[in-house]
Parts: sequence; structure tokens; C-alpha cells
Amino acid sequence: MAEGKTDVVRQPDTPFGWIPVVGGFICFFWSWGGWYAWNGLFSVLQEEFHASKSDVAWISSLACAFLQFSSFLTGLLAQRFSARFVVGLGSIFLTLAYIGSSFATELWHLYLAFGVFGGAGSSMISVSCVSLVSQWFIKRRAFAIGWVSAGSGVGALALGPLFETLTRHYDWRTCLRVIAGIIVPTMIAATLCMVRRVPVKRMKFEPKWMKDPVYINLAIALPFMFFGYWTYNVYIANYATTELDMDPQDASLLISVFGIANTIGRIILSLWVDERVHPLIVYAVSLTARGIFTIFFPLVRTPIMYFVYTCLCSVFSAGGLMLPVVVAKYFPLSVVPVINGTVYAFAGIGSLVGSPSVGIMIDRYGWVSGAVTAGLSLALSGVMMLMIFYTAKLPRVTETDAQKPLLMPVEDTDPYKKVQADGPTVPLLPDPVRI
Repeated sequence: MAEGKTDVVRQPDTPFGWIPVVGGFICFFWSWGGWYAWNGLFSVLQEEFHASKSDVAWISSLACAFLQFSSFLTGLLAQRFSARFVVGLGSIFLTLAYIGSSFATELWHLYLAFGVFGGAGSSMISVSCVSLVSQWFIKRRAFAIGWVSAGSGVGALALGPLFETLTRHYDWRTCLRVIAGIIVPTMIAATLCMVRRVPVKRMKFEPKWMKDPVYINLAIALPFMFFGYWTYNVYIANYATTELDMDPQDASLLISVFGIANTIGRIILSLWVDERVHPLIVYAVSLTARGIFTIFFPLVRTPIMYFVYTCLCSVFSAGGLMLPVVVAKYFPLSVVPVINGTVYAFAGIGSLVGSPSVGIMIDRYGWVSGAVTAGLSLALSGVMMLMIFYTAKLPRVTETDAQKPLLMPVEDTDPYKKVQADGPTVPLLPDPVRI
């Protein structure tokens, strides 16, 4: 090998990769788990501000939308600086979001605090850690990302009852301030876990990726998906208290049940994908099934039925973890953060208008009209995802390619690896880790 030239070595899955997985789990615990638990305050906020369902739904919708709209910028920041820096910055945003929300005297204060600041902070936290974990795993990537995203389910499990207990014994403002105080030390630990591998060779993001049929189909399907995807999560506790006359404490348990079933579903689905089931198939089937379940949402008329329904619905909701895996399957890892960011920006359109629009329909025409609209939108997105699998004409990452370790650029002076010109890579030190 000529002096000064760059060659490549293959980096297989390594135990070091589970360090950022732990950090990512904590990130999802607070970003998405906290969002799920926040929806347990729906009826409390509706009564506090004398607002309609649609008005209160804008809080969660704005948080999701800004999480997704900010993803492109988050991806660029992670490439420009590091995942550790971006996660740390997002932790500050999320903490301030909870503190600021606790001082709200008008509903628009919550739109700004939790919707804008909370959404942007959650974007920095969740998008960065998923992209980082993708660098560490090839063979078990779906399983690793499954464990990261399982943090959202565990967050819903733990934080749902915590939100309800603090609100019942004190008030919702005190609840948010206590939560902010817990976020700080746990997210410091998560930030320290954001250890990156020797980076892959960076490729300049070119417009050609946006002409890829896979990208185009994702950009079209995701707004339909997220228009209906959050409906159940936003109204889960409100439906229980207003339609089924459940106690708020029992209604908060539904969020925990959702979290348990969602966590189990995410891990099981990630194992299936790693066993050679194409992630896009799992993604599409999960969305279609979730859409069908959403359509029949208003038929649930007893608390026991609601608990069973929540378990089944949350298992199919777990398929939502497949999007980062799908993107990594079809695009080079070097552009995955930017691809994730741009397609999530399209998804933000659906998240922004979905739950409030459904809320307007519920207020005017009843639960059936809102559920059918959201469910059909979800099911349509699932069908569109299947079209990607059967119509994409550009080369995909095959199963054989998926087994190949990631190609990493290494200078011939690198102290961690020595690349022989006509032979295998000779490891001189343990797997390289760069902070």
C-alpha cells in the first residue's frame, strides 16, 4: 500500500457498541417516554385552561412536529460536531421545556415551551443517538436500535404513573418541575455514554438521494402515517376518563400498559428483522394493522376491553422503530443522519396537523369520525410502504451486504489498526473508540 493513502478495514459488531445503546435507551426514555406520559395530563390541561380537545392536542402535535422538523438540522449538527454535543444541548432544551411549561398561564405558553422547545430538544436527543448506534452495529443493528427505542416504552411505563401521582398529590405544575429535576442527572449519564466509533468516510449529501424512488415514497407516505399515528397516544387518557368514566389513576395505568406492551413488541420485532425478515415488511404490516385498530377504537366501551385494546395497539405501534432501520437498509451509512432528518421533516407535516384535526372532528361529529379518518390514513401509509419494497428500482442493500461489516477508512499510520497490502487486517489494539 502506497504511503499516505487511505485504505479500509472492516469493523464488526463489538461489545463497546452497547455503551451508546444504554445512553440511547435513556434518551428515548425521556424524549418519547416523557411525551407519552405528558398526554396523561390532557384532561387536566383541558379543565385548567377551559379548552377544547383540538386546542389541547396542539401541544403534543407541536412537540412531535418540531421533533421531526428539527431532525434535518440535528443530523447536520451531529455530523459537524458530535452526538455527545448534540445530546447534551438537547438535554438542556428539554429541561427548560418542562420548567417553562410549569409557569404557563395561557395555552400558547405550552405551545411554545413544550411544543417548540421540548420538540426541538427531543429531536436532538433521539435522532443523534439512533444515528450513533447505527455506526456500531451491522449484523445486530435492528436489535440494538430496538433496545434504544424500547426506552420510550419503559419511559411510558414509569413516567405515566409518576405524572399522575405527582399531579394528584400536588399539581401539574409541581409535577413538571420535579420531572425537570430528574432529567438533569440522568441525561448527564446518557450524554457520557455517547461514545462514537471511528467515523465512516463522510460522503457529501447530494440531491441525487432525494431523487431515489425509496426517498420519494417515504416522503409521500410519512405525512399520512403520522397524521393518524399519534391519535391514540394523544387521546388515550382523555377517552378513558370522558367516555368510560375511568378514574384518572386507572387511566394513567393505561399509559403504563402501553409502555410494557410497546417495549416487548419493539424487542420482538427487532429480533425478527435480525433473523432476515425485511424491516420494510415489518414496518408496513405494523402500520396497516395499527390503522385497522385505530378505526375500531370507538367500539371499546368497557375498561377491560380498553386495557386489552391498549396491549394489542401498542404492540403494532412498536413497528414505528423500523424507520431508521429501513433508511440504513437502503442508503449508505454516511448519509443516513441527513436522510433521516429530511424524511422526518416530511413526517412532521402529518404530526403537526393530525391530532388537532382529529380533535376537531371528535368535538363536532364524535369519536367515530375522528378514529376512522386517522385509521384510514395510517392504513394507507402502510400500503405505500409496501410499494417501496416491490417497486424500488435502485440497488438495495441485500441480505448478503447486510452481513458485511462496515467499511471504515483508516490511515496507514493509524495506531489502532495495521492494514496489510495483500492480507487481512491485523488488530494491534482493542476495538478503536474515539470520544
